[in-house]
Amino acid sequence: VYRGCPWNCQGAEKIGLAFSPTGWRGPFNKLTADTPLCNEPWCEAEDAFVWRDATTGHYHALLHSMASVDSEMRGKGGGYPCDEATGDNCSVGSHMFSRDGFSWTFSKTIAYNTTIEFRGGGREVLIRRERPQLLFDAQGAPMILVNGATHSTAANKGKVEDYSFTLMVPIQRGDHLNAVA
Repeated sequence: VYRGCPWNCQGAEKIGLAFSPTGWRGPFNKLTADTPLCNEPWCEAEDAFVWRDATTGHYHALLHSMASVDSEMRGKGGGYPCDEATGDNCSVGSHMFSRDGFSWTFSKTIAYNTTIEFRGGGREVLIRRERPQLLFDAQGAPMILVNGATHSTAANKGKVEDYSFTLMVPIQRGDHLNAVA
């Protein structure tokens, strides 16, 4: 799975599929060179993290959604920066799945957003939450969602800071794709 477009994407990144019959070292052939896996505005995305479910054998991918606010994606759009006041661009996690690894379905349901709930109380709405990755337990079940993230301007006392950090959030058991702890 790769992110790409035929020319300057300008925020309209699409997900494509490449395959190598010889393994991970390649060479790879683009199976979707002219047509992405999904060409709808609600499935614009980047940063795919792909894994195979240890129980069902089905493939899944978490992505950084780039869907616009007016798309069919449930929520108020992905991308960045998240606008805490309106909720625009805060629905940043998308999900796609496949039984065979070749034919993929994009979900219109948000996998995660930019809101972090803290165990001791309180919450923060991040400006950015990108590059999803998962850590798995010994049985192969997703245990922790890892993202690159950026604090909101409110958390920075009104300053716009251009730095990011690694965010690790435990995944609620019983709902492996709802990663808000």
